[in-house]
Amino acid sequence: MKKVAFYTLGCRVNQYETNAFAEEFMRQGWQVCDFEDECDLYVINTCAVTGESARKSGQIIRRAARKGKVAVVGCYSQLEPEKVSAIPNVIRVGGNINKQAVVTGLEEAVFSFEGCGYEALSLQGKTDLFSSCRAYVKIQDGCPNRCSYCIIPTVRGPVRSRGLVDIINECKTLVSAGYSEIVLTGIEVSAYDGAPLSELVRAVSEVDGIRRLRLGSLTPTCIDRPLLEAMRDSKVFCPHLHLSVQSGCTRILNLMRRKYNKEQLQQRIDLIREILPDTMLSADIITGFPTETEEEAKETLEFCVRNGFMHVHSFPYSPRPGTEAAAMKGQVDKSIRNRRNEALISATDGVREGLLDMRIGTKQEILTEKSVSGVCVGHTKDFIECTFEGDSKAGEYVLVNIISHQKGVLKGERV
Repeated sequence: MKKVAFYTLGCRVNQYETNAFAEEFMRQGWQVCDFEDECDLYVINTCAVTGESARKSGQIIRRAARKGKVAVVGCYSQLEPEKVSAIPNVIRVGGNINKQAVVTGLEEAVFSFEGCGYEALSLQGKTDLFSSCRAYVKIQDGCPNRCSYCIIPTVRGPVRSRGLVDIINECKTLVSAGYSEIVLTGIEVSAYDGAPLSELVRAVSEVDGIRRLRLGSLTPTCIDRPLLEAMRDSKVFCPHLHLSVQSGCTRILNLMRRKYNKEQLQQRIDLIREILPDTMLSADIITGFPTETEEEAKETLEFCVRNGFMHVHSFPYSPRPGTEAAAMKGQVDKSIRNRRNEALISATDGVREGLLDMRIGTKQEILTEKSVSGVCVGHTKDFIECTFEGDSKAGEYVLVNIISHQKGVLKGERV
């Protein structure tokens, strides 16, 4: 039996695609092994969202190539196929189109998005490369936005959305395979146009056997009353939303070419608080964008604190060659970018500590994800990590009394 191993860099969409590859390799008789094992083929699904992720992608490819034959797909190989092809032992280079060809190895790689539609990669729940209890379902690919800092539209192409019926059928398949939490994900979930997002939430919520439903990162412009009411009416939608905020300053948002200003952003957050008052919010933020001043950095920090984000995925601006922002005058020194990022993280960590304090003494339902040496790890409905002692198995729901927290993680006792 031939052996294959996988390495995934980057987003949940890549994780989804890798899982689909693994299932198809298994169907064709391959044995899926650990990446550190000696294998006949190593498949690497790459990322290029930042300079660091592109560098790491190249590093992992070269590491695998020292052991055996390598097939490469994803954003980094879409962006720089010639550089990837030059690495010895790389036998196939593909991008983000016709990815399924990595399994057959027979078709030529395709790098042009012209005329391409949604690529049908589906999960059957036969592998658990990303989780044994939480499944991601890809609903779309590509991005319609042209944010000045982002390379993703170049490497992922235009929006291609998956049919609603196909999404529902895959959710049913995954539930049958034992998954009870579904996360609908995509390169730009907010751009899904197979149906209104509100209709998608209502339809998936009706799939028998789903106990928890989540959406991936959302651009604030998609937040409207019909969507929030669909979430509110759902018996399974989890009270947590992750927003792609990026900045709390109107001038910087304009330079980023985001499709909203600070006031509109606040209006969307206020609407969430009105319709879903118990929903936990988290956000993406970029610090040190070109020409950002100390006052504007402080404005973003205060915006995040004021809106009580449980978690802020904050990272310093990373210039990507070929983007508008990379050519802007007024690039902020790297040390300043990092300092502002650390300040933002420190401030929002304080917000999180306060929110976690409010959980002490409450009972929370935890979906167990793993158990190590008698300590179980899982998440609450609003996506806060929690540990407790016991023998709970992955996929089991446990009621836990919260007694403390440390480093952003709740600690509880099984009720």
